[in-house]
Amino acid sequence: MRDSSFSIKTLIGLIIGLFLLFLGLTYTSTGSLKPISEKDIDNQVKAAVAEEVLPTPIELPKIQHIKTPEDVRGVYVSAYSFMSDAFHERLTKMLDTTTINSVVVDIKDAPGTILFDIGLDTPCVKPSLSKEGVEANIKRYHDRGVYVIARIAVFRDECYVKNNLELAVQDKVGNPWRDNGGHYWLAPHEQQTREYIRDIAKAVYELGFDEIQLDYIRYPSDGNMGNLKYEYTESVSASSTIVAKRRATIGEFVAYMRSELKDIPL
Repeated sequence: MRDSSFSIKTLIGLIIGLFLLFLGLTYTSTGSLKPISEKDIDNQVKAAVAEEVLPTPIELPKIQHIKTPEDVRGVYVSAYSFMSDAFHERLTKMLDTTTINSVVVDIKDAPGTILFDIGLDTPCVKPSLSKEGVEANIKRYHDRGVYVIARIAVFRDECYVKNNLELAVQDKVGNPWRDNGGHYWLAPHEQQTREYIRDIAKAVYELGFDEIQLDYIRYPSDGNMGNLKYEYTESVSASSTIVAKRRATIGEFVAYMRSELKDIPL
């Protein structure tokens, strides 16, 4: 009886041991037993992912630009008009009955506030028209073969100056100078001024505008000119005349823009 009892206990123990051993093993595809490893799990996950049918990535339409017409015949469109459906209807009728082939849209005028979402992070972008709205309006004209130009008033600016007083054209006391109309001006010699205008130009071109029109690329010309402090780029020769220094500073700005925006019609 003792031998029989011992044999039964031993058998039960062996069965439990084999069962626990079986739990620690897994079958491979060939049917052989093999312990689970991290590598096995990783391979199984990769295989499962590979078998899934993944969704095809959505390709966004590429921005199309119209080639500059041989003869550009355009009309000026204010930022507010560009947001008006009634204006677009009037302009469409004009396009049907005239030889106009281009529109010039105000992006940044003297106040410096940009009313469209152009995808640029600056306090002077206060959009009343979304990025999608801008693109839709551009497409409206592109579909008719109309060349769309973005106008940027460069140095005459109020919003950006008020947010960056150190960039303002100064009076001889060191305060921001203002012209007869009360407008502030950005200093042409400042690198940050150049980069700001460059970034606006690139942003609107990427929205679909075909050309950038840079306006007010000059020093102020009206107001208390005797109280205006002229400043120039460091590369300008100190021995040059005042006129030569102004020309060189403005020339360097233009050269910088042409270099930075070399693939964009200006």
